Amino acid sequence: MRGLLASSDIGRLLADEATDNNDATGEALRDERENLMARLANVEADYIAGHVQGPAYARITATVQARLDDVARQLAQRVGGGPLATLAAAADPVKAFLEPGRDRLDTQRAILDALAVVTIERSTPGGDTNARVRVRWNLAQA
Repeated sequence: MRGLLASSDIGRLLADEATDNNDATGEALRDERENLMARLANVEADYIAGHVQGPAYARITATVQARLDDVARQLAQRVGGGPLATLAAAADPVKAFLEPGRDRLDTQRAILDALAVVTIERSTPGGDTNARVRVRWNLAQA
């Protein structure tokens, strides 16, 4: 769970664009996201081909990824309130998920419920307890 929340794609993964009001701002943000993702792919191809050196690749990638994270958070904020939107908009989603608070357990439960289906299978006598828990992520990229 921490790995997913720490992902630089968390805003994009949590943003439910179907509920986004499809106005010019939302469209511009989605277009910018696609352009940034294409730029990352191009820089990676240039690096592999030897056209970009390591330090320049790292600098360009960090800059583009930071903007991509910001755009993803803006898209996530546009879908409205609720635990997922709040989490996606947080500067540090892992910290926000683990942050103590009065409604922490309910919030974590809602987030986990939205992100994954956890199935606990009936155990067999003497069976391995780890083999009985299955997690199926609800997100295509998770």
